Amino acid sequence: MAAKTTSTLAKSDDGSVQLTLKIPFKDLEQGRESAAKSHQASAEIKGFRKGKAPLEKVKEHVGLEHLTEHALNLMLPGLFNAAIKEHGIKPAVLPKFELIKAQEEEDWEIRAITAEAPMVDLGDYRSELTPKIITNKGEKEQTREVKEQRAIEILLKTAKVAVPKVLLDEEVNGRLAGLLERIEKLGLSLDSYLASIKKSSEQLRAEYLAQAETTLKLEFILIEIANKEKVSVEEKEIDEFIKAAEANPEYKGKFNTEDQRRTIASIIRKRKTLDFLVSLL
Repeated sequence: MAAKTTSTLAKSDDGSVQLTLKIPFKDLEQGRESAAKSHQASAEIKGFRKGKAPLEKVKEHVGLEHLTEHALNLMLPGLFNAAIKEHGIKPAVLPKFELIKAQEEEDWEIRAITAEAPMVDLGDYRSELTPKIITNKGEKEQTREVKEQRAIEILLKTAKVAVPKVLLDEEVNGRLAGLLERIEKLGLSLDSYLASIKKSSEQLRAEYLAQAETTLKLEFILIEIANKEKVSVEEKEIDEFIKAAEANPEYKGKFNTEDQRRTIASIIRKRKTLDFLVSLL
């Protein structure tokens, strides 16, 4: 749905981005009208045959709140895309929307919160990634796993990258949500789980925050190295990955979508980048 809007940009030093979108009230009304029409054909309202109720009755039946939500769900993606194009923003994460101003008969304001990928200073990582010299006859050659861990430790120490708070919060919240799901399946409450591990919720979140920062730093570092070293992924590599995954009947047909192929390409590229770094050790 096309709608005229204006947007203002606010950026933080860590790459967090806030876009304030102003939506003309007349456009919102049009969105509500379209939402009501989309419900009209299936509306079952007492006194009328299915799909035959007048539009005003449909609006009353569906409710203003639901119509507004429907309208905004249709409008916001387009408004956000127009705003990031206008301001030259390249988001690294999907936005979260917050309602700032929502008065009837007045223009509405909605804040979109996102973040750009941070700048990465790799430093002289190649000179740091040097083979370990074996000095003792009994000393064994390092395994691939040991070399990979050594490479990761060097990169995290050498490279400089400030991860946006928005990305950290999203990662931490995702980890906490996963934990809650797991402990609920075990029939435990969060309080009982925290008591069992002798930690407070603040301590647990701080641990997750540290883990998230390390994970995201490494992710952006590997992306930067992949770009610098021109690491690429061919379509046949993605096809082979999918074929191997779908050998399990449970996953048949679940990976060969555009979004999944992009995700798989990212996984393969990360693995190839790590393989390249290990080859330097």
